[in-house]
Parts: sequence; structure tokens; C-alpha cells
Amino acid sequence: MARPFEILHGLSEKALAKARELGASEAEFYATWSRELLVKVAGGNIVGIVDKSIGRYCVRVAVGKKIGVYGSEELSLETIDKVVETAIKTAKAAPEDPRWSGFARGYDRASVEGIYDEKTASMEANELMEITKKTLDTAVDAAKKKGAKEALVSRALIGVGETLLFIANSYGEEIYGKTSSAGAWIQVKVKKGGNESSYSALYDSRKMVEEKIYGEVEKAGSLAVEFLKAKPVDSGVYRAYFTPRVAALILSTVLSPALSALNVQEKRSPLRDKIGQEVFSDKITIYDDPYMPWAPGAREFDDEGIKTTKKPLFQKGVLANYVYDYYTAKRENKESTGNARRRNITSPPTPVVYNLAVEPGGLSEDLIAKEVKEGIIIYDVIGYWMSNPVNGNIMATVSHGFYVKGGKIKHPIKGVVISGNLYKLLKEDLVGLSKERVVIENTVSPGILVERINVAGKK
Repeated sequence: MARPFEILHGLSEKALAKARELGASEAEFYATWSRELLVKVAGGNIVGIVDKSIGRYCVRVAVGKKIGVYGSEELSLETIDKVVETAIKTAKAAPEDPRWSGFARGYDRASVEGIYDEKTASMEANELMEITKKTLDTAVDAAKKKGAKEALVSRALIGVGETLLFIANSYGEEIYGKTSSAGAWIQVKVKKGGNESSYSALYDSRKMVEEKIYGEVEKAGSLAVEFLKAKPVDSGVYRAYFTPRVAALILSTVLSPALSALNVQEKRSPLRDKIGQEVFSDKITIYDDPYMPWAPGAREFDDEGIKTTKKPLFQKGVLANYVYDYYTAKRENKESTGNARRRNITSPPTPVVYNLAVEPGGLSEDLIAKEVKEGIIIYDVIGYWMSNPVNGNIMATVSHGFYVKGGKIKHPIKGVVISGNLYKLLKEDLVGLSKERVVIENTVSPGILVERINVAGKK
């Protein structure tokens, strides 16, 4: 990646010099260079492969307390003047930000293992094709072994890649680093006796470990068969177990945004003014852990060049910390916790939890039906993204689950809506957490067993 680094470094020097020449009070250069290799599957067959590299950069400038930004995907020195001039023009036309305290300074990095895997980053198309073919075969074999008459991978995306991140400012600081990535989403569809069902496997990591993908897709093939003939349960209040996958999806949607200092400061978080208070059951301990090897959120520094930190968010149910970027930290005369993220190349940084890691409990998933006794086990949901991080209310439709009675699974379920409040569920209604955890995007979660959840079903 020497060539991309040299290009980005050269662009940064010219951009920052041009910004000073045009009268910027300060300036910041932010750039990424990424390579993505992606295999696409539809109808049981590989239908496409994409291998592309792309570079992007932006220049942010301050003219007093007015901020402007402009970006480009043309990585040539000839584009710099236009980009900087447009950023300056935008800044001069912008309203002043009375809270502005400058661009981030004090660039540094943490020592983090497990963020870059050369084999993953440099994987060739034929290697990924072979992994994909074996994934398809594994899924079909698992489903047929479970009793499916027909089985195929209806859709799938399996990819690897790498990213170079480069940041510099007009105070003479620069920082750069590489990360690798691997991910897969594989939907297995089965048919038997006139019925059909499907289930998907997920994989998120900074390292391609094909055996883990095969393991996940084998489980997905088997579960797809188990979910045949799924039906709703009656409306009511049920004891419920959220599998680690579902728990991770809900926590990332409802809890992670509430821990952002920006949402706290703007009164969009139910955790405002609750540092030191018992928010959850004492069974709940959660960290922001960007040092977890190979986790998708593992990083040395954030999107402002500030060193990442591992920090407790909840300790035995007590709220310990919010997460800050440079801007929100300065609003409270604090130091950034190294949690800045930019949604896209020209977005302003905002604070996010990089790797929400919930400490596991003592429940075993193999025996979870006995723990549930009578209730539901939730394997997947849709519509969870409509849950509300401002008040903690959860709403989702169960697409895959089981009804349990007498400590035994009775039948698969689907098409029921669950609702409740996250803070009540994890304080008053929490029964326990599983030993097993899964990684879904930037969340690492065990399964969660609660005493009651509202279910809107067939009556």
C-alpha cells in the first residue's frame, strides 16, 4: 500500500498549504483508500464478483468559528485547489458555531493486535470463489441432512478488504494506519412437504476464518429446516430468550446511540445525567473495547486521529461513561475518549461506541429451553431498526423463533411483534445472560433471558 500512502500524503501537504494560503484559521485533511473483493450469490449460483479499489478525501477548514468541508474521489494534485477553495467558500457562508474549539489535536495510537491480516487483505478472487463454493455446499448438505427435500443458498454476499486511513492537520500532525475486514451474509432456503423456510448466517471480523463461516452456514442450514411450518403464538406476555444475534442487533440500535455524548448533550438520550446511577441489573457489565482482536470495531485511533481507549460503560448495572469525540469533549472541558466516527467522507465526526462488548453470564444455550420453561426463543427479527434509542422502547417482528412449554420446544414461530423497554427489561425483568457470545458488526453480545416481553400475536 506504499503507492496509496504516497498519494494521500502528497495531497495532504498541498491541501493544508493551500488552506493556509487562502486564509483558513486551521484545516484538516481526511482520506481513505479501500480495496474490496466481493462475491455475489443468487439462486444457488455465483452470479458476480467485484474487485475494486477507491480513494476518497476531504478537506475541512475553519474560518474563525465557521466550518466548511468539501471532498473528492479524484486523487490528483490538480483537484486540490478546487476542493480547498470550495471548502473555504462554504465556511465563509456558514453560520458561526459558538461552541467551536478547533480541530482535533494530539494524534496518537493505541497498541492493538488483531486489526490487520495480510492474508485477508491480499486475498485473490479465485481464493474467495473457492471459499464461496464450499460455503454453498456446506449449507445445502446441512439442510438436507436435517431433512430438507430441496435446499439452496438463495442469496449471499461474501467479501474481504482492507482500508488505509490517513489524517493530517494544519498543526503539523499526521497519522495513518491499515485495517482488514471480512464479512458474509448467507441466506439458506429450504423446502419440504409443500412448505418452505429460510435462515441466514452472519460473519463479521477483521480476519477471514473460513472454518467459522462454514460453521455458521451449517447452523443456518439446519435451522432453516427447523423453522418449517412456523406459525404465530397467541398475544400475551411471555418469558423470552433473545439469542446473542438478536440481542446484539437490539443493543446496537437502542443502547449504543444513547451512550454518545452528542446525544446526551442534545437531550436525545435517556441516559442523560445518570452517570453513577444503577441503570441495569447488576448482572450487566458492558465495555467499549476497541482492543478486542479481530472484532470489526477494533482500532488503534479514531476518525480524528485520537488514540482509542477501552472503557467501562456499565459496571454491574451502574452507568460509568459516555463516549466522546473531540468536539463533544471540549463542550464539557474533557478529553476525547477516542470515539469519533465519520459516516461518510465529508460527514463531521460524531462520537460512537466502537465495540459494545457485553460480559457473558452463566446460561448455556444448549439448555436454554429448560431455562425458558414456558415462553419464546427469538432467533431473528425484522423491523428492529424502528426501535427508539431516545426512550429505549423496543419493537420488532419475530421472523424466526420457537415456542417453549414445559421446558421443551413445541413448534417454530414467526409473524409476532415483540415490544418493551430496554431499560426495564435489563433491570427489572432480567433473568440471566448466556455463556456464548456472538459478534454482529460493532456489538459483542451474549444471549439475554428476560421474565416478560409483550407479544402481539394471532389473538
